[in-house]
Amino acid sequence: HAHKGRDKKPGMYLRASTCQQWRIEALCGLVLFMKFTAASHSETNVDTSGTTQLWNGKLNGEKLYKDAITDQLSALPITRLQSLVEYYKNDDNKISEKEPEKNREAVIWMMLFRSLFKVLQKSLIDQVLSFILTKQKDYTCYKEFGCFSPENRMALDIGGPVSPEEAGVRFYLYSRRSPLGTLVTATNWSNVLHRSFVKNRKALKIVIHGFKESSNTKQVVNLTSTLLQHTRSNVIVVDWQHAARFPYYATAAANSPLVGAELSVLLQSMYNKSSLWPKTVHLIGFSLGAHAAGFCGRHFENATKQKIGRITGLDPAGLLFENPNASLSSADAEYVDVIHTNGGNMNELEFGRKDPMGHVDFYPNGGSYQLGCTAALSDISCSHNRAWWYFIEALQSTCSFKSIPCENGWNYYPTCLMNTGVKPVQMGS
Repeated sequence: HAHKGRDKKPGMYLRASTCQQWRIEALCGLVLFMKFTAASHSETNVDTSGTTQLWNGKLNGEKLYKDAITDQLSALPITRLQSLVEYYKNDDNKISEKEPEKNREAVIWMMLFRSLFKVLQKSLIDQVLSFILTKQKDYTCYKEFGCFSPENRMALDIGGPVSPEEAGVRFYLYSRRSPLGTLVTATNWSNVLHRSFVKNRKALKIVIHGFKESSNTKQVVNLTSTLLQHTRSNVIVVDWQHAARFPYYATAAANSPLVGAELSVLLQSMYNKSSLWPKTVHLIGFSLGAHAAGFCGRHFENATKQKIGRITGLDPAGLLFENPNASLSSADAEYVDVIHTNGGNMNELEFGRKDPMGHVDFYPNGGSYQLGCTAALSDISCSHNRAWWYFIEALQSTCSFKSIPCENGWNYYPTCLMNTGVKPVQMGS
């Protein structure tokens, strides 16, 4: 069930290993992480999210006053170490609060590494944000797609999109008759479809990927085949990989309104010439793609006075979309449902926007961290990507993700469970 289970907080956890093994693991991990950050920063008054009182030294370039921190940790009484272990312990209770009494040195090494990791993580994020959050192109208008500015909810505060030629957005049509995909445009779509779309009145599902993805990304391919297999619909996949290239996140975010506008123009052509039913259109967007879906919805409505039937936001991106004027919202379609899997603060490597933005917002496992995901750098987007897989699973499985409303949030979930008068809602269907 979508709301069962407990949050999986990131962190380092004690194992059944010797102190020497802990030293090796901690130091190797620290060295690798320092290489990753290039150790080129200076920082004072370090915030370690609950362990600030353990720090007297400063971070000067590459030199960390590790010995002083270790001395302070070693001097702490058992009761204080117990409370720190409680702070860092994971949710499957592999660590006991009594662990300091059994293996004090291992606990100290774990705490030291975790504290250093938190500092370096914050510094790395600050460096990355200073690199990517640069002013983008000026707000502008393109003849076929209209104007892009915050005033018409078609641009971000950081700037406007690149030109359509630079963006290189492509649309690929998939059907059970044509499962390999065919390139479609606003001018050739009728020939490609052979009018089958009009005659069959099939629903139209549209998949929009996110940052550094493409139409060939595993999740996109999997969702496309699942939609064809389990729904009576045609599928269009929006490929905007050239406008969403890594590491240019701010550029990709600023380009998302153009992606939405280009998709809207394609849908308008279908609507004007073939009586496309807007209510049968379902946009499914992941991360930045969720906001692109929102831009498409508002652009389409401005042009036709008709709303798109449904938009599903799969963990909509948080960074640069804090302003609800640009973010996906319930105004962008007749029905907007959102699945939050990694919502929160970018400084905690939470990539999604956690605020409610749809008619219904789902928060599986609290909406920030998903079970089975870790804090490893190689696993950094695990919780974020889980939104793809939850939606795919909801289509494939006969066991539905039943969810219940809980107005006061995840911490009150046990209380909400006892409210038997509330009808469960199914996530993802």
